[in-house]
Amino acid sequence: MTLETNKLKLDRNIDEAYFFNGGKIIDKESTISSINGKYLIDKNKYEFERNVKVLNDSRIIESKKMHYYIESEKSYFFDETIITGDDYKINCDAGFYDPIELIGIFNKNAIIESNERIVHGDSIYFDEEKKYASISNNIKIIDNKEKLVLTGDYGELFEEKDSAIITKNPLAINILKRDWDNIDENEWDQVIQTNINGLFYCCKAVIPLMKEKRDGLIINVSSWSGNHVSLLSGVSYTSSKHALNAMTETINMKYCNLGIRATALCPGEVATAILDKRPKKLSSEQKNKMLQPDDLGQTIVFLCQMPKHVCINELTISPTWHRRYIADLGIEKL
Repeated sequence: MTLETNKLKLDRNIDEAYFFNGGKIIDKESTISSINGKYLIDKNKYEFERNVKVLNDSRIIESKKMHYYIESEKSYFFDETIITGDDYKINCDAGFYDPIELIGIFNKNAIIESNERIVHGDSIYFDEEKKYASISNNIKIIDNKEKLVLTGDYGELFEEKDSAIITKNPLAINILKRDWDNIDENEWDQVIQTNINGLFYCCKAVIPLMKEKRDGLIINVSSWSGNHVSLLSGVSYTSSKHALNAMTETINMKYCNLGIRATALCPGEVATAILDKRPKKLSSEQKNKMLQPDDLGQTIVFLCQMPKHVCINELTISPTWHRRYIADLGIEKL
């Protein structure tokens, strides 16, 4: 490894070397440059600040502040950072990257962009070789190919399988191509995977524990569309929610003798951010008349507080100003 700079200060008392007017480190794999830098001799570590840039054959790293460990080749980021690979781009304000294992953890405004999707989260673990990512908190996955948005608090992305799943607090999914004339197989598969497979895996995981305790409550958030067939909701969404209601009731049929209860909660329109993704935009006045997230929260608390001997198999909740009914009365168009 070679360090090139116009001016280098060496402090032998603490075994540290500094440069302030630009420096460049060159080894067989990479070239690292920055305005300011420090070499900690005992720790075999570099600390770079201002216009940090790492160049190699596989990726480019640009950061405002980065620490680099020579032996492990790991880079740690402490400010705005962009990593650009052959088929992806990563943004974050903190994190680390291991170029040997090809893994990284990216925090604070973390974003991974590829040709087909954009992934947002408070924290993203990324395995470049496996094309896998796990995302935690404030998740938003924008799929440009399938024209959908997934949100939640924990999710996993499998690039090679071209799939993503939200397993904690999935908020919604929106498909712009909804009906038989323009829906395709990938869009159908994506909705079924999210609305059925995701909840099936969750139920499958907890039922054995509930059987042991002979007690348990499962609340699957379904939809008004789970009871009412409508072309407006789309073929795949309506079908998936009907299937979810049926799946939920089979839990009651199978395990009612073991104290396990399952509820399909079927809300009408709820004023969440996903409404902004609809082709036809809604006004603030319209959103204010809908169910609010807190309404659903209070309903779930109510279900949880019911005694063990009570099973609410299905609960439908809708806004008083029900837009489908209002449309039927000729007062307002959907």
